[in-house]
Amino acid sequence: MDAHIQSIAQKVRSLPPLPETIIKIQQVCNDSNSGLKELSKVVEHDPMLTANLLRHANSPSFGFSGSIKSVEHAVAIFGMTVVFGFALASAVRNSVKINLSPYGVTPAAFIDSSQLQSALMYHWYYNVDKSKLDVLVPAAFINEVGKIVIAAELITSGKKDDFQKEIKNAQDEDAIYDLERRFIGTNNLEVSADIFEHWRLAKSMITAIRASLNPLTATDEISPYAWALKIVRTAVLPSGKITAESVEKAAEHLYLAGLEPSVFRVAAARMRNATMN
Repeated sequence: MDAHIQSIAQKVRSLPPLPETIIKIQQVCNDSNSGLKELSKVVEHDPMLTANLLRHANSPSFGFSGSIKSVEHAVAIFGMTVVFGFALASAVRNSVKINLSPYGVTPAAFIDSSQLQSALMYHWYYNVDKSKLDVLVPAAFINEVGKIVIAAELITSGKKDDFQKEIKNAQDEDAIYDLERRFIGTNNLEVSADIFEHWRLAKSMITAIRASLNPLTATDEISPYAWALKIVRTAVLPSGKITAESVEKAAEHLYLAGLEPSVFRVAAARMRNATMN
């Protein structure tokens, strides 16, 4: 297992740095003197990022299909840090080759799942505590990126086929974490957090992702973030779908977290309908 851990650490260190545009966006978002216009200017200097951002913003899951025509409009609707989440997700996909064949998941399904997690988080927590969206929406976009590195390790170590057979019997995300640990010695959330440390992303987001593995052990400050991430991951399947069964499983965590289930159910139903149409 130590060899796998060392190999994964090397893979993380070998990842290319985030594009300069993303670093500038993060700086603007962290600067209290900067606003919508400053962020829009940074994004608009990158045509590919602009196109990807507008595609995210106009996806059916966010409910603004075709109506957002400019970066400035997107920032005005979603806020600076949510747009940072869009940009970060786009950068991750362009920086890392996605091959999740050991998980039986296509790149398109992984992207759909990531986008749906962020959309569900946005619509749910907007009505719970908007102040936490700054951390939760970007984290929901990218909190399972570690799967890409683990998949690469499974492939290069010749364990892909065995892992692929066993993951078919995994009933929930905790079973997947156990399987990852058995094969590789770590889990995808820990690897995701390591990647974001490598990229020097916000410590609050990294801490929330680590804590979401077991929110019951999180500090009072981090607990709401950890539960929110776990609940959304439970509701959104790896296939990029929300089902009645996955919502019920997520509801079990809602009770443990002391959160009002009706608000979540409304948001989940909205996302489910949007992706079915």
